[in-house]
Amino acid sequence: MSATMSTTATGSTIETTSVSMSIDERCTACGLCVVTCPDAALVPAPGRPAFLASRCSDCLACIEVCPRDAITMGVGA
Repeated sequence: MSATMSTTATGSTIETTSVSMSIDERCTACGLCVVTCPDAALVPAPGRPAFLASRCSDCLACIEVCPRDAITMGVGA
């Protein structure tokens, strides 16, 4: 899976050949996504967790566990 990662004013973004995921300003850095991710693709970072694109398997566990609905995924690159 080829991927790129960037951080913007609106949050961290990961793009793969089929999906794009981001964490927006609703994130409170509670850490639920970090401890839930079975692939360790989310790591603590200042402000919001960061994605490690090479580890993400697109399982959506992070999206399901987020109490603020701050993580989104869409069809992309």
